[in-house]
Amino acid sequence: MDKIVRALYGTRDAPLAWLTVVKSYMKEMRFKECKVTNGVFTHPERDLRVVVHVDDFLVSGEGHQLQWFRDHLTKKYELKVQVAGWGHGDDRELQFLGRVIRLTQTGIELEGDDKHVGLMEKEWDMTHCNPVATPYVKPATTVGTSNGPSGEAKDLSSTDATLYCRAAARLNYIALDWPDLSFASRVASSHMSCPKEGDDQLIKRIIRYLKGKPRVAIRYKFQEGAEGITVFTDSDWAGDQSTRKSTSGGVVCRGQHTISWWCKLQSNIALSSCDAELNAALKGAVEGLNVQRSAASLGDELPLEFGTDASAARGVILRQGVGKVRHLQVKQLWLQENVAAGELTIVQNPACRKLC
Repeated sequence: MDKIVRALYGTRDAPLAWLTVVKSYMKEMRFKECKVTNGVFTHPERDLRVVVHVDDFLVSGEGHQLQWFRDHLTKKYELKVQVAGWGHGDDRELQFLGRVIRLTQTGIELEGDDKHVGLMEKEWDMTHCNPVATPYVKPATTVGTSNGPSGEAKDLSSTDATLYCRAAARLNYIALDWPDLSFASRVASSHMSCPKEGDDQLIKRIIRYLKGKPRVAIRYKFQEGAEGITVFTDSDWAGDQSTRKSTSGGVVCRGQHTISWWCKLQSNIALSSCDAELNAALKGAVEGLNVQRSAASLGDELPLEFGTDASAARGVILRQGVGKVRHLQVKQLWLQENVAAGELTIVQNPACRKLC
């Protein structure tokens, strides 16, 4: 049996082999690897921060330090380099992983790839559709057309199902840069395994919403002071009509900057709104602690606050043990322990900042 000396492009072992090479070379240049987020490196002495995704590198630092990094990589690899900065004669934008990073006088803008919006409009023959104000409207009954005595909708044809799944996958990608699409894309994705008649109305409404907002850029304005990290969460109890599961939603912010967001169907059925809020709080705590530890690995020690508008959930989190709530799980007790240890502080959400 022959043994392959090098990993072939496209094989399962190739990404791991390449990442091993990158880590080794970055270590030679005295970079430190982030232990929380894979593919993130820092150079404390030169104040460089590097994000690596396969063979794409995003580097931030002073101009002469960037030149030093580029010279080292040029010794080993052929490079295509884009440089953006606020200096005289510098470009004001660059592209990374299909996204545009734009430097302005007031801060930084991050704009996602908008080509998928146009592709969806053409595939669904909706280039001249009328826009709507929201991407999703909660139906009064289960989405679908009733057919026959069972009241269940029929499956879409193979062609229509493929078209639906392709659109739902595109929406998942678009939602990475559009916080307001998180819930709608989650609902559309939940039907991908077996799309029914009527599910296509979900896609069509989202396309009509995108028609009115074909481009969205997130602005990160300059802010003074070392702001801490704040997490806001909310949930809709038993909002999924087919499974009666709840949805957790939340955002992680540093000052006025939105760092990350999510919208996820909970894995278990919540027995009360308090349970649903506890599950949402747990997800928010995990995301917030991950951002906090990622920032610490980059040299920023930041406090973490956690906001929820559910008084019952706050009461359970702030006490110790299960009390009368006998069905509490280990994960909720873990949240209690982290709050008691001071890893995060619980605050109340103002009513105007509710997410759901």
